[in-house]
Amino acid sequence: FYPLYAAASGGHREVVAALIAAGANVDKASSDGITPLSSAAAFGHRGGVAALIAARANVDKGDLHEGRTPLFMAARMGHVEVVRLPVRAGADTTLGNENGPPIDQVCKHPSADKANEAAIKAILRSAA
Repeated sequence: FYPLYAAASGGHREVVAALIAAGANVDKASSDGITPLSSAAAFGHRGGVAALIAARANVDKGDLHEGRTPLFMAARMGHVEVVRLPVRAGADTTLGNENGPPIDQVCKHPSADKANEAAIKAILRSAA
């Protein structure tokens, strides 16, 4: 892992912002093909997601192995506030993987916040 990925994964918004300001590549993927934006989205780190999107991270870049986009990851984990950010930034709500598009994966992860399922589906439907 490298510093921006680690900071984004850990929810360290200030470190993410400092690394971006220092010129870190916002779309550089980890060895398993996951971008800092996808990792921050999966863990529900709204501040890191916002900083990366503001720095023009690719909101539609899927990971190398399964093609999971940041929106897909946030929807799967049930992070309603994080789902809103890539949608507002113009993310393609139809990009998915062999499991289907993000709307088919809402709250499917075992540790997802199921209480957010209806809100996330509404966001994705309104953006389609």
